Amino acid sequence: MANIQRRTTASGETRYQVCIRLKGFAPQTSTFDRLTDAKRWAAKIETEMREGRFFQANARPKHKVSDAIDRYQREILPNKSSSTIRDQSQQLEWWRKEIGTLHLHDLTPAVIAGCKTKLAATPMPPRGKAVNIEPVYRSASTVTAYLRVMSHLCSTAEREWEWLERNPVMAVKKPKLNNARSRFLSDEERARLLQECKNFPDLYLAVVLALSTGARKNEIWDLRWHQIDLDRQSITLHLTKNKEIRVVPVVGEALAILRERQALRPRPNDHLFPGKVEGKSFDFRKQWEHCIAAAQLHNFRYHDLRHTAASYLAMSGATLPELAEILGHKTLQMVKRYAHFTPDHKKSVVERMVSAYL
Repeated sequence: MANIQRRTTASGETRYQVCIRLKGFAPQTSTFDRLTDAKRWAAKIETEMREGRFFQANARPKHKVSDAIDRYQREILPNKSSSTIRDQSQQLEWWRKEIGTLHLHDLTPAVIAGCKTKLAATPMPPRGKAVNIEPVYRSASTVTAYLRVMSHLCSTAEREWEWLERNPVMAVKKPKLNNARSRFLSDEERARLLQECKNFPDLYLAVVLALSTGARKNEIWDLRWHQIDLDRQSITLHLTKNKEIRVVPVVGEALAILRERQALRPRPNDHLFPGKVEGKSFDFRKQWEHCIAAAQLHNFRYHDLRHTAASYLAMSGATLPELAEILGHKTLQMVKRYAHFTPDHKKSVVERMVSAYL
């Protein structure tokens, strides 16, 4: 039968340790953060023991975390988008470096929680040639992304491979997300950045497209020529975050550059920005970090070009529904952060109402 003991750790946290002793089986123990989880696990294991369905942990293959990462990268990761493969490959390699030598049955919520703390507290390695810059830490959303891929790996190992009894990541509290970041370029910063990007013509076009369309990084970097209709002056985005097709107008300098490039023949492939690897788009990260450092921009990410475009649209009189449609947001909540850029537009609306009715 199961025995559950309540214990208090040195840090003052409460844990519930379960020990199951049943004739014919080795004692089974496990520790949980919640009493409900402890009771549920005890009931499950006892039922499996009595019904002959219990597979003892010591009889399981002693797979390591690195073995699970290898199998995940081999069987699961190739089915995802190219941008997801790039990001999650980097995240999985971080997990391999930290806990790759651990056996899966030693992977506990406490281990995952320790990794979560380290992810948030350790500065990210600098990119480019920038020196003497302030350390940059992973945001809450980035830490959550690391936890998400590890959770999916553990769930797959539990449900499909039968390498784990339960997913330890599920018991770890995720960081509180703050999506209110709205860093955008000043006029002086924009001029400096564009001047530096002119040293890299492809990157310059990618930045101009981001500023004039508000499209996301992967939507621009992975662009194909067949998505671009210069006659209608529009770009059709297929690989959107919301999994919905979105059409954005392309005008001004971006349109002029695209027309110049369309006249160049032949093109190596359908990619607007062909990469060094056949069939892949170019990765601008090194060039981008170089330009950011040279332009002396602090705490500015490529995604902030999207915030900058949104702020320009708002200051040009775009309404919140118009902003949401152009940027590809399903709700108005995400564009409310730009409302403070539109006081003159709201004032004109009120003035029209007053002149007509009061």
